[in-house]
Amino acid sequence: MKPSSKPVQTATIDEALKKQPAKQSKKLLLFILKFALLFILFEVCYFNEYLYQHVFFPVNNFFASATGKVLGWIGIPAQHQGDTISNAQFSMSVKQGCDSMEALAIFVCGVIAFPSNMSIKLKGLLIGSLIILTLNLVRLIHLFWVGINQRDLFDLFHLEIWQGFFIILSISLWIIWVIKASKPDKL
Repeated sequence: MKPSSKPVQTATIDEALKKQPAKQSKKLLLFILKFALLFILFEVCYFNEYLYQHVFFPVNNFFASATGKVLGWIGIPAQHQGDTISNAQFSMSVKQGCDSMEALAIFVCGVIAFPSNMSIKLKGLLIGSLIILTLNLVRLIHLFWVGINQRDLFDLFHLEIWQGFFIILSISLWIIWVIKASKPDKL
C-alpha cells in the first residue's frame, strides 16, 4: 500500500463543520425576522380603521352570510344583517378577532417567510388558507348552536377553546407545510 501524496484536509473539514451551525443560525434568524416583519405589517393593516372597513369588515359580513345560510341548511333558522347572525333565540356578530384572520396571518407569514420555491408556497397557501377559513365557518356555526343550546358555555368556547384551537391549527398547518415543502415530491 502506497501512502497518499495528498495532504489530509482536516482543517477545512473542521472549518466547514464550524460554519454549518452559523449558516443555519443565520437562516433561522432571517426566517424569524421576515416572519416578525410580515406579522407586524399584517397587524398594522388589521387594526387600521380604513383597511378594516374596506377589507376586513366585508370578510366578516361574508362569514355572517355564509354562517346564516349553512345554519338554514342544517335546520337552524337564522338571518344575517351585515356582520350579525340572529334568530329568535340568539344573536351574535362576527367581529375583529373572530374572523380567523390572525390565525390565517400566522400561517401565511410563516409560509412566505420560509425559504422555499414559489409554486410550493402558493400550493401551501391555497390549501392551508382553505382549511383555516372553512374551519372558521364551522367554528361560527358551532358557536351559534352553543349560543342557542348552551349559552352558559358560549364564552368558554368563544374565548378559550376555539381561540386556542386556531392558534394551534395555524402553527400545526405551517409545520406540516414545512415538512412537505422540505420534500417537494411529497407535496
